[in-house]
Amino acid sequence: MTEPAVLSKARGRNYRLGQRYEDGGRFIAANNVTGALKPGSTRPTRWSCSPSLYTEYRTNLAVANGRIDDFKQGRRGDCYFLAAIYSICAPNLDGSITEGEKELMQNIQKNADGSYTVKLPGAIEVREYYESNFDKDKVAITGEYTITAAAINKAKNLAGKSYAYGDIEVILLELAMEAYRAEIIATRAALGLGNGRDDIAGMRVPEGRRDTLSGGLEYDAIFILTGKRSDHFWNPRKKESEYKPYKKGEYGYVTPGVNAKTMAPFEVRNSYDKDSEFQKMLDECQGHEDEYMMTFSVFVAENGPDGTTRAGGLHALSVVEITDEYVEVVNPWDTTKRERIPRGDFEKMVYSFTATPRNPSTWDYITDFGNDSVYAIGTALNNFHSWLGGLIRDGINNLRTNINNIRENW
Repeated sequence: MTEPAVLSKARGRNYRLGQRYEDGGRFIAANNVTGALKPGSTRPTRWSCSPSLYTEYRTNLAVANGRIDDFKQGRRGDCYFLAAIYSICAPNLDGSITEGEKELMQNIQKNADGSYTVKLPGAIEVREYYESNFDKDKVAITGEYTITAAAINKAKNLAGKSYAYGDIEVILLELAMEAYRAEIIATRAALGLGNGRDDIAGMRVPEGRRDTLSGGLEYDAIFILTGKRSDHFWNPRKKESEYKPYKKGEYGYVTPGVNAKTMAPFEVRNSYDKDSEFQKMLDECQGHEDEYMMTFSVFVAENGPDGTTRAGGLHALSVVEITDEYVEVVNPWDTTKRERIPRGDFEKMVYSFTATPRNPSTWDYITDFGNDSVYAIGTALNNFHSWLGGLIRDGINNLRTNINNIRENW
């Protein structure tokens, strides 16, 4: 099969797709790894951080250990992807492996030659969608990526510049996602579909062909990583000025495992409308945090380390706990720290909020499909059932009623 050549154009500056195996997988070699996209680096060095942090950084990147360790976003705008990874894993405070982490690690396999094969369940579903509905020979999507030892070493050396730092498994997932999104560009170009998106999660086209990893939505990332669809809330505010900017550490950082009374102080006067649609959604998740993968996006008050998220830009974070007073979050800029944001301020900050059931039922799949079809549903999302999902449910009920009436009149 001949791969679409769209990514080899533009003076060779675009991301280069690796060779495709005959069995359908994608081969990622060192020359397929993205070089430094921006000058400088945020990764720890012997002169820029404490000896313990530098040792931790080198140790975590030295060898894959089958776990998602603490990591930090580098100079790449893939916060949506890193927030999704963290929300899937949602690490236990005692350090024990979670079911979400086990699920993620099952898709990362080490090979005898030192390479790794990464499978992306959602990407495989997207591939099947395109192959079933379009010309199969023009579909470049594989969903399975074998990353050579040389490619891994190159990416490790670029940790903090082109990829996150602190954990090699996170880098492996970044490399796979980067290749998948390049495949999406190539596939849609070969099929003449342009840059639009179809009614299925995970199909969002990257903003640029050179940097296929930066810029995206959390629910797309969660779908690609797990194959699970999300309920998504878009804040109905119209202007950026109506949002409260998120400022890292504004309410103090929280150390996992420490008694709440000894944690850094946060705003005590925390009034909010308990009957708002957004607060109702938080109530649905409160006490059931282990049943959902939760992320949200905000406008930031200060520049981030990625070099693309500047003050006033959008940034994605993960939710780990919800109480009557606060929402505890983790920022991919530094996953070693947790932060508690008062619920009132949290509602003022949130641009979008995503909750993905870890063990979706059949009905969840039906209603969540509506979220793939509707880009903005605002406050119509109620109790985690989308507007379109409600229409489907009402339509089914009406159909049943009509059938019963026909039977009675027959």
